[in-house]
Amino acid sequence: LAWIVGLVAPHIARMLVGEDQRFLLPLAGIAGLPSASSLGAMALTLTAVTPTATGWVKVWACDAITDPAPATAALSYRTAQTISNLAIVHTSTNGGICVRSLVSTHLVIDTAAWFAR
Repeated sequence: LAWIVGLVAPHIARMLVGEDQRFLLPLAGIAGLPSASSLGAMALTLTAVTPTATGWVKVWACDAITDPAPATAALSYRTAQTISNLAIVHTSTNGGICVRSLVSTHLVIDTAAWFAR
């Protein structure tokens, strides 16, 4: 049984993501988050700002950007739309998540809470 353990600082990432770009966010131990052995999942708000075309953002637990992405998206968007969605995302054993955007967009990732392993 996992419990919501803590609230954390809001922004963990704010960046311009290129078309079909993947990146790894090592979350454990930053911005008030616990070590990887304690960090089981994150409640994240994903916001796409003015994407260049219709697309999606996927977020998943990973130790490397080559780890397979899920079949479903955490956020879908249309051209030039600003839209957000809340996602609960498991973290990897190293405390990281991967993010992939289908098209170029400004992406903001805010944290709401973390869950213990």
